[in-house]
Amino acid sequence: MTLRSVVRLGFLGLAALCAVFALASVLSSARFLRAASSVEGTVVDVDVRQNAIGLLQSDGTGLQHYPVIEYRSDDRIARTITGRSARGSDAFTVGDTVVLRVLDADPSVARIDSAFEIWGGAIILGGLALGFLATGVLAPLGYGGTSRDGVRRGGVPRDGGR
Repeated sequence: MTLRSVVRLGFLGLAALCAVFALASVLSSARFLRAASSVEGTVVDVDVRQNAIGLLQSDGTGLQHYPVIEYRSDDRIARTITGRSARGSDAFTVGDTVVLRVLDADPSVARIDSAFEIWGGAIILGGLALGFLATGVLAPLGYGGTSRDGVRRGGVPRDGGR
């Protein structure tokens, strides 16, 4: 088995693994949406955390802002959740109204009703699966350089045929 074959199989294996986890995330999110109802909540705080890699945030500070939201479901008990994904510093302010999806069977389980909060895991894992798949298919083909015998792709010798 050549090194190219091993690399190809490795990337294809990673693609398959990511695809399985992406599918599991899709099924989990779909099951959650079927069993959840919409509830309005209010932003009561913004949890600011320092990220070790400041370049990941658009403002370059490395500060990540997670909304803390209070809501009441049908049982009228006040609960709070913290958003699962960070936002920019101006995305939420205290007092904003936010739509949540709350699990009917367990009102303590809630998510912000946004595409990334609900489908983010599947989106990221699906993107990784596609990237690994493309790498597994394309990388073994080479980058168009010379082969071991000195002939470039297309049959042109490395020295230009002189």
